[in-house]
Amino acid sequence: MSAPKRIQEWHQSLAVGQQAVQAVTSFLQSPLVTTTWVATQLVHSVEEDPRYQPLGIDLLWMIPERSFLRSVTVEVKGDRYEKTGNFFFETVSDLERSTTGGFVITRAEWLFYYFVNSGTLYCLPMEVVKPWFVTNMGRFRERIAQSQRDQSHWRTAGRLVPIATALQEVPAIKMFQQKAGVWQSTHSASGG
Repeated sequence: MSAPKRIQEWHQSLAVGQQAVQAVTSFLQSPLVTTTWVATQLVHSVEEDPRYQPLGIDLLWMIPERSFLRSVTVEVKGDRYEKTGNFFFETVSDLERSTTGGFVITRAEWLFYYFVNSGTLYCLPMEVVKPWFVTNMGRFRERIAQSQRDQSHWRTAGRLVPIATALQEVPAIKMFQQKAGVWQSTHSASGG
């Protein structure tokens, strides 16, 4: 395992997460999603709902399906470090307590991975991405991150997955970019 490179301040991480949820909600309600993917009817945050927290689900995305509405579950991951060229898939959320990481526990159908500094959004269908990751996890470097909240400290482990590799090997991943408040598709992939 590699040593932690920097300490993540919990309050900063929370702010990044909130910014990502706002961006993803805006994306799901955008004309781009309606015209190129599916007509969003409603986006409902369940971040604070104790029924959804252990499932790693942040949003319920209501979309039409036949003659009714279907609720699609979404986990949102906000990240500030796009320049590394990697996704960080958390495998252990607290090393000292051996608690399973968010990427592993999530029951969400989609992981929306948003880089807050560039406005780049990757939409990862978990039914494809999670098995691919589990099969290939040994190929990716492990990274330990240290976090703190007031006087509490804990270490998180995850794998650095090169974005280019994920896009090449999992063509169902969708990529979008927000520029000047307008969402654009930047990666035409199959699936959806």
